[in-house]
Amino acid sequence: MLRWTLWAATEVEPQTVQIVLVHDAGQEASEGGRKTIAVASRMLKIPLSALELHLAGRSYLVGDRFTVADLNVAEVMRYAMGETKLFEPNIRAWYERCHARPAFERMMAGRRAEAAALSGAD
Repeated sequence: MLRWTLWAATEVEPQTVQIVLVHDAGQEASEGGRKTIAVASRMLKIPLSALELHLAGRSYLVGDRFTVADLNVAEVMRYAMGETKLFEPNIRAWYERCHARPAFERMMAGRRAEAAALSGAD
């Protein structure tokens, strides 16, 4: 489990953070935003290919059960969810399984409610 957490933090997160920052700033259509996303996407090709291969025939990263490894890696991958072309079939299916968990759905509902409350606070 630790291996996957460290992998996500060192091999994936630096690039996915770049992607989410561009999307959060609404700059994905700008020249600079497109360049940033293109570079980050290129840098993710090898790590995401490894993840895609690892998930072939597996439901989760470690064994056949949801673990903290899935939680950590899925959260790092969530930063890049605006770039759906990065999600190959095995990654997409795994990611959807992780997000279909009741705890994730509750957390996202809380975030949406918080965002709605903040937007209404103006």
